[in-house]
Amino acid sequence: MRSLRPAGETKIKFRYLAEHDAVLATVDWQLETAKDVAEWLGTYEEYFTRHHPGKKVDLILDLSKFTISPRVGAAFGEARAKLVALYAKRTYRVNVDAATKTAMYTSRVLHGVAANDFPSIEDALAQLKADRERDAVG
Repeated sequence: MRSLRPAGETKIKFRYLAEHDAVLATVDWQLETAKDVAEWLGTYEEYFTRHHPGKKVDLILDLSKFTISPRVGAAFGEARAKLVALYAKRTYRVNVDAATKTAMYTSRVLHGVAANDFPSIEDALAQLKADRERDAVG
């Protein structure tokens, strides 16, 4: 998908954490309209198709500066489900506000998409490690 944002402008900073084989996305975005949701999803699609083509990765999302208007909750849930299905093995969220938690857990119920939240990136990484160890055993 072609980016809808002007060149160079991004509201999501992606960083590949090689030592953890995971992507950290720091999201600075307020989703208020359907257009915002489409641009938000497009930013992820652009990053993953360019940097991890054909490969699903573990994803940690720092959502300290991310909010969702209740008006776009349904569109967000659908977009989130698509994002996770196409690009992520496991997802972990950090610093989630109350409105975003509500949208995230609603999306979990409606679309079967994983939902969780952690107080810090270190806690999310610890859970990622535990999940990988559990999956390796069984």
